[in-house]
Amino acid sequence: MEISDIRKTFEEFVGTERYLNFLATICCSNKENSRLKFKQELEWEKFVSEYGLGYKTYQEIWSLFQYCHLHQVELEQDHAEISYGTRRSPTKAERRTINENYPYANVVAYGPCWVEDAKTKEVLYCSKCREIYGS
Repeated sequence: MEISDIRKTFEEFVGTERYLNFLATICCSNKENSRLKFKQELEWEKFVSEYGLGYKTYQEIWSLFQYCHLHQVELEQDHAEISYGTRRSPTKAERRTINENYPYANVVAYGPCWVEDAKTKEVLYCSKCREIYGS
């Protein structure tokens, strides 16, 4: 099964809302030392068992889903400037605008409220999301 087929079939398997939550968990995590939420692990195990797929480790799953579901393009690597300090969370309307138009622009990385030595952080981004964000 091709990667795009796995993505589409898994979305159909769990439903769009849970699929988007699954993507959010993966895309906001670190490949090396993260994991899915418990219910997501159970859903994934059931899915790979039913379809006879071999993607079992978090690193394998993480690699499968590094794409922008909105624009159907693979995510690319870049370095973004780290913004330190306390900031206001986006409103529901702002969050909805981001999610519906440019969910993977990732033009800035957020650090803690104190300043650390690092100035940039490696991020994954969608080139089409960045185009829309910049316009």
